[in-house]
This record gives sequence, structure tokens and C-alpha cells, in this order.
Amino acid sequence: DFLRPLRFGDAIEVELVRAKLDGSALSVGYRVRALPGGEAVATGHSVHVVVDASTFRRIEPPSALRAAIDRGP
Repeated sequence: DFLRPLRFGDAIEVELVRAKLDGSALSVGYRVRALPGGEAVATGHSVHVVVDASTFRRIEPPSALRAAIDRGP
């Protein structure tokens, strides 16, 4: 979601604001801030699914990924 326009060359910071692991699905929320000042200019989210590379079937995420999400920032 765009909150205000950016222009080519504007400095930004993208922060991870939420990560949730539900089975094999990882949802990640983002906030984009304009620099300097840190005004929020956009928000977004993406969903990633952990799959077996040979079968493309959903699998449980690796323990290291689960530990990183559980640990948080």
C-alpha cells in the first residue's frame, strides 16, 4: 500500500515489521520509510511457502528458519 510517492534516487529504509510462520507458510510484513526523517511511505506483505525442490510439495520449514522467526528481532 502506497502512502505517498517516492522519486527515483530517494533514500529509503525497509523494515521487517512482522513475520509469522504457519505450517509451511511464512508471512512477512514490511514498512518502507523515507530518509531522512523516517516518514512511512508504503507498507506491504508477502507470503512464502516452503516446498521440497524436487516435488514442489509443501514441507515443514527448516528448524533454523523456525528458530529465527521465534527469536524475533
